[in-house]
Amino acid sequence: MYMKESEQTQSYLDISYLIDDMFLLVTVIFALIGWLITAISLIISNIRSLYLPYYSWWVAVYQIFVIFCVVAVILSNSGNTYRIALVGLIVVALCSQALLCDSIIYYSKPSQRAVASGCIFLSIVDVLWILYYGTGNDSFCHLWTNSYILESSENIKLVPKVSSDKIVASGDSLIGSYRNNNHVETTYTANEHCSLNFLDSTANNTAAQHEYPHKVKAIYSYNANPDDPREISFVKDEILEISDITGKWWQARKHDGTIGIIPSNYVQLIVK
Repeated sequence: MYMKESEQTQSYLDISYLIDDMFLLVTVIFALIGWLITAISLIISNIRSLYLPYYSWWVAVYQIFVIFCVVAVILSNSGNTYRIALVGLIVVALCSQALLCDSIIYYSKPSQRAVASGCIFLSIVDVLWILYYGTGNDSFCHLWTNSYILESSENIKLVPKVSSDKIVASGDSLIGSYRNNNHVETTYTANEHCSLNFLDSTANNTAAQHEYPHKVKAIYSYNANPDDPREISFVKDEILEISDITGKWWQARKHDGTIGIIPSNYVQLIVK
């Protein structure tokens, strides 16, 4: 999701966008399985000289093209940019699959029925993709699928702007570590569940030494998960600073100094 301000654009592909999103990963795997079933069954039917509609192979080739486009959009994290075109391509694929399935499902040969089964399999995935890319990020569909996004396995380093008298200990454990400038550097991992009694990240003091070279604009409001102290809330059209734009969750800093992680599909990257 990008807001372009100049000719500079993000050109790399990141496999973590697919791996970290369980919903998209599962649908892509199912789509490939369905396409393999369809393609192999078409080959067997051709070898045995069984009846197939003249457009059968066109449907199979077009569907693998759609799968390639979906994967490319996922890896480039550009779903918000190409979602309209992608939905159009998927709708054509869905109609083609339905037409092929209706033409061949009543034949008795196993390979012909396998083609129809593969089409049904692909049609289900196409419908899920239409719901995913055809609805807004604040829809129920996205709220449900976002719950399956896995945070990056790499350490997420948060450097809250707090003074030494704002640190609260739980039992014998002290959250954070003191530095010479009386600031705290707290490190969390994606699989670690930290128990925080209280953390005031908006205290008025000197800013921590951490770079936030990117800026984003919120395209939807987001309420942080109360069970995860790393997340922060923001409102629509709010401008935030980002330290790193890899992965599904980005470390952000708000205008008041609050630091935390935000979902990348709720914001647009402002490329300068």
